[in-house]
Amino acid sequence: TYNMNLDSYEDLLYSQQKTLKIMYGDAISSYSSIVTVSTEYIPDKFITGDFNHDGKIDIAYINIKNSSLSLIFAKNESEFYDEIVYLKRNGIADLIPFYSKFINGLAIISTTGELTFVTNLNSITNNINIIAGVEPSALNYFDKDNNGITDICYIDKYDKSLKLVTRDNGGIPSNYYSIRLNEFHDEIKTLNISQNLKSFYCYSEGGRLIEIIHID
Repeated sequence: TYNMNLDSYEDLLYSQQKTLKIMYGDAISSYSSIVTVSTEYIPDKFITGDFNHDGKIDIAYINIKNSSLSLIFAKNESEFYDEIVYLKRNGIADLIPFYSKFINGLAIISTTGELTFVTNLNSITNNINIIAGVEPSALNYFDKDNNGITDICYIDKYDKSLKLVTRDNGGIPSNYYSIRLNEFHDEIKTLNISQNLKSFYCYSEGGRLIEIIHID
């Protein structure tokens, strides 16, 4: 149970095959409003929380067979963005929401005892490691606003997509974009056409396809 839409009534959540069901509570406990959220894998365990601090309640879940962690961010009280597979670790066994003085997010543990925290990044320090996708095959950089702050682009073979991570004025990764590709590629080149228009060339040496993505 969790108050997903923050209306003072507890809602019921449960998983069913490759879906998550949300039955919204009301004043007469009818639970007549039901939202179905499709998932990439079967959720073996899921948790809720405002993981990106936008005032909306999100969902995170693990799938033990594929040893993956996924997040589903809320658009509004009853709609959700497409699932993002955040990472894959050998032997993922459990997850919990985790909050402390310095960490705000979630924690996962593996069968080998490895503990991983997934948190919001407040500053860039020397001991920070950023995971670029589940199976990155190519990595490059660009400057979204021509402001001297380098942004990140990479190809993730896991879901055959071009991923863009842009940073705010403090250098913190703040926005994430995913563009589906038609093929797997090993190389990515960038072209700065103007302050707002950027081009990304995705290809493989010896391949027969070059995909060009223009982004305004």
